[in-house]
Amino acid sequence: MKSFKKSLLASLVVSAISPVSAIAETAQLDTVVVSATRSEQSNISTPSSITVIRRDEIEASGASHIIDIINGRGGAQVRDFYGDGTRATIGMRGFTGDTASSNTLILVDGRRLNNPDSSGPDLNSISLDNVERIEIVQGSAGTLYGDQAVAGVINIITRDIKDFSANISVDAGSYDTTRVHATVSNRAKNGFGFRFSVDNKKSDGYRENNELDYENFLGKIDYKHAKGVVFLEHQQVYEDLNTPGAINQAAIDADRRQSNGKNQFNDTDTNVTRIGMRHNLSQNWSFEAEITARDSDSNADFGGGDVSTSRLEVNEFTPRFIGFVPTAHGEAQFTLGADIIESEYDIASVFFGSPSSTNNKQSVQNIYGQVVVPLSKSITITTGARYSDVENDLVNSSAFPAGVDINDNLTAAELGISYAFNPQIRLFARADQNFRFAKVNEQTFAPVGVIGLETQEGTSYEIGAEWRKNKHSAKALVYRVELDNEIDFDAVLFKNNNLDPTKRNGLTLEGRYQATPKLALGAQYNYTNAKFSEGNFDGNRIPFVAKNTALLTANYDLTSQWTLFGEIQYISNRVQAGDFANTRDELDGYTLANVAAHYKHKNLTISGRIQNLFGKEYSSYATFDSYYTAPERNAILSVNYAY
Repeated sequence: MKSFKKSLLASLVVSAISPVSAIAETAQLDTVVVSATRSEQSNISTPSSITVIRRDEIEASGASHIIDIINGRGGAQVRDFYGDGTRATIGMRGFTGDTASSNTLILVDGRRLNNPDSSGPDLNSISLDNVERIEIVQGSAGTLYGDQAVAGVINIITRDIKDFSANISVDAGSYDTTRVHATVSNRAKNGFGFRFSVDNKKSDGYRENNELDYENFLGKIDYKHAKGVVFLEHQQVYEDLNTPGAINQAAIDADRRQSNGKNQFNDTDTNVTRIGMRHNLSQNWSFEAEITARDSDSNADFGGGDVSTSRLEVNEFTPRFIGFVPTAHGEAQFTLGADIIESEYDIASVFFGSPSSTNNKQSVQNIYGQVVVPLSKSITITTGARYSDVENDLVNSSAFPAGVDINDNLTAAELGISYAFNPQIRLFARADQNFRFAKVNEQTFAPVGVIGLETQEGTSYEIGAEWRKNKHSAKALVYRVELDNEIDFDAVLFKNNNLDPTKRNGLTLEGRYQATPKLALGAQYNYTNAKFSEGNFDGNRIPFVAKNTALLTANYDLTSQWTLFGEIQYISNRVQAGDFANTRDELDGYTLANVAAHYKHKNLTISGRIQNLFGKEYSSYATFDSYYTAPERNAILSVNYAY
């Protein structure tokens, strides 16, 4: 990878003069977090901005899907095709279009949900009932997490196994939506624990031909001992989804809930097995490792005879050593690890009447190291590096019938500083190199004559300040992301392509104010100026990036049993996806209001949430004047009983 174009000092100056503005709801960092260093820590000493959404906030929101919690928080934007999360993607810092899911890394307990093909992470596989907290790392994390951690990392932490508990939830909502969730868990005195859960959801969906039939089974057993823990978990997910597709403005005017009439569907079965351990080697050193095997079978009909059958297998091994070494000013933390990811992707498809088959075996091998060193009681330096190597063995019946090898390797590095001005105020600055390899199926649909897309490479710079006191907090940061060979999809040529250099400048402001013992207010504002910096589209806006987003929230404890919640979300106009020339009408921005009520009495919990309270008619996505209309006012009611 290219060496830093500027010294760290120069990069921070560049960041400082980037456009800014912001405010956002953030939980106080008074809990253990793992995402800053890939291991548990209770104090944020690394130069990273992390938003933590706690369990009590999740419950108070009345949300039924992970996207309802994340949208607008920590600078995250959700693109939700059908309004129920079934085909939603999460983007950050100006990566919100067709490649959002390739530039924002989604983890569950540190396990990657991102795929080596261009499909998005399966957010439906995450049951909110099993979530303890959500950690949002704002900004590049290429050194620590590698491929696809370009704009940020969202780590969803599941609930720990404690004493015996069991609960059952029953939901009912708009569009004949029903859901049943049941969980049982226990921790024995000898250290053995288990947790089993099942989800079943059915819905007709907001639009015609949008039915969903979904099942999720999850089991985990573990053993905690004096030196650490070992665990085994397995998950099976079955999803049958009808996809109504995009419609034009004339169809929207006639009936915005209609489908495009092609009776499309996408059915997917997924199995995930994971084993892992943490072992304390000595007083200062520990070893952690996980092995994950995931396979997914999908059958899809895209309409007009365009069908596909695919299978994806992903195997991961992620060992790491963590050490805490005493110094004159505290403990220095060392992390040394490897990420080994082996994938195989097979697809047989028919597009525009032409059959095609593809097989790609991809191997990505990484080693990385990070050190966090206290230079004084108030100043901490973080530095690290990663070496990554990718090998593709690709066979395509049309483009590469004899097969082709596409390989690359690179090095990424980071450097940052954190300064604790006093116990309430922290200042930080950092530069982090990032990258993403072309996906296993992006290499197939490349421009004619191109054998192997270039690896996307970039550098992220940011400076920020955080303040917190009691239950109040505030945050401000500015950033710049510069990319070479950004990989995107050209909907005109129907090909994946390396773009000319791009640049994203932005500002985030977040704040939380405990107005009274019962009333908490939150606000967030994000500004993103995302443009091409060279080439044929020099100065043009990058498609589907909103310049302005905002979020206002309020939590009110009406009584010891009743909690009320409300939020207002705003997103500004966006250039339609694929419109690099910026010649088409922009997708209109919108403002939404969501409200919820939460009641708890002994073992019984009842919550209700109304989305889009005022029935705003809007579209969540647009490309070449084809639109995905979003749901108007809709509601969900949940009843939970815990033993």
